Amino acid sequence: MTSCTGCGLVLGFKKYKFNKLWRVPGKFCKPCMMLIGKDWDDHGKITLPQRRCDLCQTEFYFLQVAWQGQKQKHFCDVCHKVAISGVLPAKSRKEMTNKFPIPMLIIGGLGAVLMVLGALFTLIGTTS
Repeated sequence: MTSCTGCGLVLGFKKYKFNKLWRVPGKFCKPCMMLIGKDWDDHGKITLPQRRCDLCQTEFYFLQVAWQGQKQKHFCDVCHKVAISGVLPAKSRKEMTNKFPIPMLIIGGLGAVLMVLGALFTLIGTTS
């Protein structure tokens, strides 16, 4: 399923696109289509800023506000439903670091050693 580029609402069979305005990418629900079309008519381009959803980190034009713990955050439609249901913990976990797990490094190192040994075997084995 595709979602609205404006608010993140999950779209069914009814999707709207700016057919003649190819500079406006994405598919929209009807309310977002009307607001973005009005902005286009007023300014000749889209002046509405795209902001990232605090949960899924996807850019949308229209975000909804909800409280998560002590902080006010901005969510797309799908993440807003999750946030107001109370499923999200008050304290979010720390950001995941970009470290590789140690077993993955060991397996990668063994793979590299086997590739080097295979290349040496091929080069040395063909000379005799």
